[in-house]
Amino acid sequence: MEKELKTKIIILSITLVVLVCFFSLTVYSLINQSLNVQAQIIITEEGQAKSTITVYEALGKNDNSFYTDLQEEPVFLHVVTKGSHEDNKTSGFNLKPVFSGENNYRYYIMKVVIQNNSTVPLSYSASILNEIGGNFVFSSQLELKYLENVSADGFSLQEISSIEGKIEVNNVIEKYIVLTIKNNLDFSDLIKTSPHSFYLNIEVKADET
Repeated sequence: MEKELKTKIIILSITLVVLVCFFSLTVYSLINQSLNVQAQIIITEEGQAKSTITVYEALGKNDNSFYTDLQEEPVFLHVVTKGSHEDNKTSGFNLKPVFSGENNYRYYIMKVVIQNNSTVPLSYSASILNEIGGNFVFSSQLELKYLENVSADGFSLQEISSIEGKIEVNNVIEKYIVLTIKNNLDFSDLIKTSPHSFYLNIEVKADET
């Protein structure tokens, strides 16, 4: 009887150890199922260009929905404005997106608005770069999208290959940049990575053509 009792105690102890270890691993796994994003904005103007450039940002809806589900423009937060009297501007973003099951949003969206205040057309470009000026390579769990609103009286984003072009005098352009978890991934699929630290680089110059 005593031997049988000792055997049961040993089995119970082993079971408790296994359960504790399993619980610890589960908690650790959940904590690490997240992706962090950090970013900075660099705006530069060349030549006789005069423009007003404003950048906004917004987090996705915390209902695990996709950015393609948007039927109206999100409520954006103002990040920075470069006035027409300024040649350059550098700023950090206010939001620090963390993609996780706890936050439950799948995307982070930036809006770039450029107004031509010059007397000549302007050429513009916006891109996501790394610290040495090359294209930033994101985790395979994330996708970067350049977008524009193609609805005249509503909000419908369509993907474009890049953000670049010309702005005629007194005209305004609006473009969007979305960083999103890939559609085929759930939050439970995420593997924690080092923070994604990139630069939103916006350049405007007088069109010489």
